[in-house]
Amino acid sequence: MSQSRKTIKEFSAIYLDGLRLDTNSSGNLTLAGNEIGTGGGSVGDHLAVQTATIGNLTIPVIEGAPSYINDNGLASFQNLNVNDIASFQNLNVNGIATIGSLAIGTVEGTIASIDESGVLDCTRINFALLDPKYIVLSTQGTSITTPVENLNSQFGSVLTVSSNLATQGSVSFDVSNVFVYEESKIICNIVKYNGTGLPSVYVSNVTSGAFTVTLQNNSITQSLNSSVEIGFICLGLSL
Repeated sequence: MSQSRKTIKEFSAIYLDGLRLDTNSSGNLTLAGNEIGTGGGSVGDHLAVQTATIGNLTIPVIEGAPSYINDNGLASFQNLNVNDIASFQNLNVNGIATIGSLAIGTVEGTIASIDESGVLDCTRINFALLDPKYIVLSTQGTSITTPVENLNSQFGSVLTVSSNLATQGSVSFDVSNVFVYEESKIICNIVKYNGTGLPSVYVSNVTSGAFTVTLQNNSITQSLNSSVEIGFICLGLSL
């Protein structure tokens, strides 16, 4: 409707193409009959929206594909780009968060990422130290020369079979460990033995994924007659 400025002031309500802007008996602002403000002061100080219903809130449009939050509170992003540091008090994802590729950082120009299947792709993962609380114990089977497979830990021990290794005798067996590579330094020692003789141990033939343990009986009078527990620490890990 068309009204002059003077005529509009004489009405208690304003109609704009069917939208009614009015005040109630308390002097509070109403929109289409619903109270939306507390009245008094400026509109900027007191305007409060009780409920906002938004079909889809479009955040940006990226190459024609909008990112949005729908009226159920679900967020969909074509690309989520966080510059510098993102700080969240709480970030709650209900159900499954689908991210095309999550860029973790760059390692000498190579991007580390997690793809949609949860596969981590990076050039290097650097651990200061694996937790020594989780020491892997592997028991040798069959004979004193049987290889020990998949002893995959930075810290571990091998419990050999009971041996009758003769005086001044020696025997060797291989240990496979995925953390070991050619330049690893394997520190090895007898950590438990309750039998006769005088066992000692040393490591040789360190290769990618394996090393060789040699067990010796240094006694000149007694053979070994019990199992030997051999502990090791691997310095320099293949990761």
